[in-house]
Amino acid sequence: QERAAAKAQASQSLFEEKQAQAAEHQAQLLAQIGSVVDEGQRAPASLEEAVEWLRAWRREVERSLQGCQQSVQQLTALRQALCALPEQERTLRSQEEQLSRQTLHLTGILEGDRARLTALHGQIQGFDTPQMAKAARESAQGAQRQAEAAYRQAEQQAVAAKEKLAHTRALFQEYTARIPQQQQMCAVRYGEYVTTMESFSLTESRWKALLDTYSEEDLQAMRQAVDEHHRQKEVASQLLESAVRTIGGQPEPELDGLYQQAQEAEAAWSQAQAELEALREQCRTNRRVYQALWPRLEERRQVVEEHSRFNRLYRALSGNLPGSRMDLETFVQRYYLAQILQAANRRFHTMSAGQFSLRMVELEQAGQGKNRGLDLMVHSAITGKDREIRTLSGGESFMAALSLALGMADQIQQGAASIQLDMMFIDEGFGSLDDHARSQAVRVLQEMSGGDKLIGIISHVNELKQEIEDQLVVRRDDHGSHAAWRIS
Repeated sequence: QERAAAKAQASQSLFEEKQAQAAEHQAQLLAQIGSVVDEGQRAPASLEEAVEWLRAWRREVERSLQGCQQSVQQLTALRQALCALPEQERTLRSQEEQLSRQTLHLTGILEGDRARLTALHGQIQGFDTPQMAKAARESAQGAQRQAEAAYRQAEQQAVAAKEKLAHTRALFQEYTARIPQQQQMCAVRYGEYVTTMESFSLTESRWKALLDTYSEEDLQAMRQAVDEHHRQKEVASQLLESAVRTIGGQPEPELDGLYQQAQEAEAAWSQAQAELEALREQCRTNRRVYQALWPRLEERRQVVEEHSRFNRLYRALSGNLPGSRMDLETFVQRYYLAQILQAANRRFHTMSAGQFSLRMVELEQAGQGKNRGLDLMVHSAITGKDREIRTLSGGESFMAALSLALGMADQIQQGAASIQLDMMFIDEGFGSLDDHARSQAVRVLQEMSGGDKLIGIISHVNELKQEIEDQLVVRRDDHGSHAAWRIS
């Protein structure tokens, strides 16, 4: 950075020097021209005006020279003509001398002007036309722009160098301000260094030799070990403080008794571990036996269930079932009733909004009383319990009866293909239903009435009329009863 700054400063100095020399030469040239300019005339202010003035002056000097030469010729003629006249001769000689001096002066001036003009032509490369002068001026301007660009670059480098110098000075000042503190810290560290050596009874040479014995990795490992030791020490100190706070003012326990209790607890723990291991081994053995016997147990369970079902059937048929008074006909009817209930529950479940389903009494209870084998129970999906069907309300009983009738019709058609129940009449019963139950029952019947089935409902419920599309309306008056179809 310092070299770049010095280089930039040197370039700037060189540029300024060249610029000053050019300005000085131009000023000298303009001053020389101004010294020969007559009073009342404006001296040229620029190099271009000086060139034009010198060219005009050259023409004027040439004309003056021609006039002088003519005067010399005339003087010579007069000298020959007035040779006899001394006074005239002296006058003419004086004029001649004066003209000679003037001629010499003018000739010197002309030669100087010619030399300066020649030098100027050399400087401006002998520009004889304005175009050449313009080209030279553009070339000079280009050189000037390059010089200015170099100057700006040098100036930028100088600014950057100044900024770096300022930054360096700031760092220097900062570090200079830190030196006393660092010296003090160095003195403290050196004191600690000397104290450490003295604590180990080592000289400085012995200390350095000891340090050279170990590598930087070994020292780093030792530092980590020391840090870990300090950390563990800090943890142990915290644990000790916690233990002291926990103990408080309690007396010191009897170690012999605690040691005896610890041995007994350890012996009990060992015995418990042995028992636990024995139980684990027994559990593993039982698991292996269970995995080996499970397939056979499943087969045995199926065999036992089938045997129990056949045995119960045999005992029921042979009359050897204790407490069973159900005859064979009832037992067979339970089979068909189960199928009817399966079909009936599809409707009953819909009509009751999923609340109820019909079930037969269990086989164990079916033989306790006479004709109980076909008794029905109602299962509530809300309570999850079974109750007797007689506990149903009037509307619920009607829905159960309608479901059984529809289930029976399904089983009859399914059991006998030649029998087709294409028509069904339901007499009353809808008056005991609430609006929701009545809508559910009518919807089930409407689903069944689609196709080739006809379901007729005999009812006096006015609300039911709004849900039945095709109606046979029966009216009675003084002349008797009248029937009329009302087709939607």
